[in-house]
Amino acid sequence: PEKPIAWFAVGCYYYCVRKFDAARRFFSKATALDPGFVQAWIGFGHAFACQDESDQAMAAYRTATRLFPGCHLPVVCIGMEYRRANNLSLAEQFFQKALSICPADPLVHNELGVLAYRNKAYGASIGHLLDAIHLVPHPLTHEWEATVVNVAHAYRKMNDFDNSIEWYERALSLAPKCASTHTALGFTYQLKGNFQTNMGEAIECYHKALSLRPDDTFAQEMLTLALIDQCAVTMPPYNFVSYADASTDGGGDGNLVAPFVNPVATQQQETREEIDEDDDMEMSP
Repeated sequence: PEKPIAWFAVGCYYYCVRKFDAARRFFSKATALDPGFVQAWIGFGHAFACQDESDQAMAAYRTATRLFPGCHLPVVCIGMEYRRANNLSLAEQFFQKALSICPADPLVHNELGVLAYRNKAYGASIGHLLDAIHLVPHPLTHEWEATVVNVAHAYRKMNDFDNSIEWYERALSLAPKCASTHTALGFTYQLKGNFQTNMGEAIECYHKALSLRPDDTFAQEMLTLALIDQCAVTMPPYNFVSYADASTDGGGDGNLVAPFVNPVATQQQETREEIDEDDDMEMSP
């Protein structure tokens, strides 16, 4: 009990099981026993950040930065807190500072890619995210699935659907039971716009997503639109004969009727809206 590392280890356990109040108590005890224990200060800040207590998290990260100025991790954490608070300019300053301290850390490149995406600089975002992936030891593990998905999101925003589909499939090879990735892949197939081939693949992706997460409202809405689109293309033509035409052949009373309206086309027109998923990038691995 006199060793701060023991308190830190127990705090890490509680952090991993998402009992953040208990984690904070053990991290606090570790920093009390050793005020220069940088890892405990960073863990202390993480526990506050997970409970949306940004000010306390910032204080812990700044303490770690002051105690160990050559460590880039507290600087990255401060940038992440600023990004979470939507202060993107300050976040970029801290990420660039972290990059100057440790340019070989893939986490820094990933955060710069996320920030560029938030600023709608999709080309720069792809560059940073690919740098992060190249710095990670290969083969990739599921911990970096979020970065792979981020690359696919950025390609989709640039309307490069083929590359986007390729990266979504790579992400699914790392985490095949991720419902949001199946939904995003289906949405990309649907945006690609080839009704004869891509719409069936989009529908299949939406079904997979809903089998994994039945309450995915976005997948439900887009599946409905995809089915409407496919029906409009594959449904055989309807040979309509009006009553007016029939009356000229000797039947009916000759009253004119309203022109036929295709219910599928009507519903498609009424429900067609540009729907896009929430494009906030996932948290860094």
